[in-house]
Amino acid sequence: MEKNSGMVVLKWLLSISAMVLVVGIVGLLYAKHWLEEFSNTPQPVITQQLFSVKDGDNSRKVLKRLTKQGLVENRLAYRLMLWQQPELAQLKVGRYRLSDNMTPSALFSVLSSGVEAQFSITLIEGLSFSQWLDILRKNSHLSEGSLTDLHNFQQPNISADAAYPYAALEGMFYPDTYHFSDQTNVNAILTRAKHKLDAVLAKHWHNRQANLPLKTPYQALVLASIIEKETALASERKTIAGVFVNRLRKGMRLQTDPTVIYGAGADYNGDITRAHLRDKNPYNTYTMKGLPPTPISMVSEESIIAALNPKASSYLYFVASGTGGHYFSKTLAEHNKALRRYLSRNK
Repeated sequence: MEKNSGMVVLKWLLSISAMVLVVGIVGLLYAKHWLEEFSNTPQPVITQQLFSVKDGDNSRKVLKRLTKQGLVENRLAYRLMLWQQPELAQLKVGRYRLSDNMTPSALFSVLSSGVEAQFSITLIEGLSFSQWLDILRKNSHLSEGSLTDLHNFQQPNISADAAYPYAALEGMFYPDTYHFSDQTNVNAILTRAKHKLDAVLAKHWHNRQANLPLKTPYQALVLASIIEKETALASERKTIAGVFVNRLRKGMRLQTDPTVIYGAGADYNGDITRAHLRDKNPYNTYTMKGLPPTPISMVSEESIIAALNPKASSYLYFVASGTGGHYFSKTLAEHNKALRRYLSRNK
């Protein structure tokens, strides 16, 4: 009798254990399913913004900060997800871009990816270094850092002049759109722009026309900067380059207004005066022969190509046509006639 009772109890215990085991397995399967569903469910509280993983952060600290910012509602669920997928908890320091309605899994995939948010800045040709500097300094995602170490980028042997503090930096960088991560040092952008300019200039100097009145790549850069400021029409660049090359060969002054404007500096207020034209500063090509000592702006590749491959012609003069381009002349008489025509149109 006792033996039968013992068997009944044993069977009952085994039955209970089996039921507990089944319930446990079902519970685990349900929990796993729930956690997977949670991990891949878009979260409306997550909105597009930037989020930083800081030095010394771990997943607990980040979860606490995300919760405080209202981007996480169920911190325990996130902790369970990170326990189940430990690779997502290997966070990397950086500034990351979050998207609207990210899933919890996607959120921590981004934070553990090391792929930081990217920003961009467009530095355009025809502007001076001072103007570039204003653009760089106004970008909140760039850090000035050691911006005072600009001598690393300067053209050597350019004399310091208080009137032209950035003269040795003019034209030394390539105009382009540059992408970067948050708080990148400004010098890192300038370094990339400098290297690109050096490569472009070297390439086209190697392929230049023979017998140009340009002794160095730097002189080509100076001429290219004048071409850059004289015309916005790609079709005119080589013709304008040809005019300046013709004048250089003949020993004529270049007499180009953009150099006068650069030379006048802060004294220029929108109109070139007779005083500007008579001023004997090193950039005034109405009073000084040859090229100015430095470029007067940042230069596009197209203007470098034009300076080193000018169009052969007998033109020595040009004046604005009044229709967006220029009228080219071979003689001073023809030029003066074109100039009077332009002035009569713009009274």
